[in-house]
Amino acid sequence: MPEEHYRGYTSICSYIRSRNEDCSFREFVELYQEVIIESPPNTDEWFGLEVAWKTRFLGNVEKGSSWSVIGRSRVFCDRQAQVMVVALLVISETSKKSLMSYWQNIINEKRRVSVINNHISG
Repeated sequence: MPEEHYRGYTSICSYIRSRNEDCSFREFVELYQEVIIESPPNTDEWFGLEVAWKTRFLGNVEKGSSWSVIGRSRVFCDRQAQVMVVALLVISETSKKSLMSYWQNIINEKRRVSVINNHISG
């Protein structure tokens, strides 16, 4: 099991390892919303949250194995090409604020959880 560098690190590693060449930042955000809600950063700006998780996601892709897909066939390629393919997909997935509603929902849920936790502990 990988060392936990930050909350959510093992979730990103697990997702990338399980999806391999089919990894998608959008799918990660959808599947691991609870992990993201419970993890820093705590911000009210969706863009900051997206940049933080996008950076974490791509950082872990860089550490992954060397693979590529041509059609439905899995073939070897150099790591730089692999990272570029995923990076371009992530750029596409995050362009035009397409994940903004996901991030806004996460921020709203973080606020709700914070209010509940403050009420319980206060």
